[in-house]
Amino acid sequence: MLIFIITNHISAQIPNIKLVTTQNKNINLTELIGRNSLNVLMFYSPECPICQRNTLNIRQLSAKYTANKVNFVLIYPASFDKRKILKRFQKKYQMTSITGILDKENQLVNLLNAQITPEYFLLNTQGKTLYSGALDNAFVEIGKKRTVVTQFYLDDAIQQSIDNKEIVIKKTEAVGCFIRK
Repeated sequence: MLIFIITNHISAQIPNIKLVTTQNKNINLTELIGRNSLNVLMFYSPECPICQRNTLNIRQLSAKYTANKVNFVLIYPASFDKRKILKRFQKKYQMTSITGILDKENQLVNLLNAQITPEYFLLNTQGKTLYSGALDNAFVEIGKKRTVVTQFYLDDAIQQSIDNKEIVIKKTEAVGCFIRK
């Protein structure tokens, strides 16, 4: 049994959590995040309008950071375990190149203390959370969107990390749909 300690989303050791992809492949967390320098774990629900709205931006970020080997992973919490719908969501929003993970027992939700979909976590290969929260400041609250996005939290955190700079904004409040635990 692997024992780990999380303080402010920083794990001393990555737990060996067994996961299943939306393509029905088995993978464990250490394998998933240990193969790239940076990992973006994104908690999503196909039914959440803000998740749907963010798909274009995520595709663009994924393409932007391909050369830097930044790994983007969609995490679907236990409350949403319908593979056909998840596959349809990924196809409709052109997210099929991004790995989808079923978090059937909310192990990742609990590990990172995810509360909202969409909620983003930037991790290094040791499992340390470098950034968590919203993609950007597009939404003030559910149903209240800014006309102009002025802050790009996740993109800035990724770029600052790649540039070996201190991440200026490490945590923001995610706006979206609550994860049922």
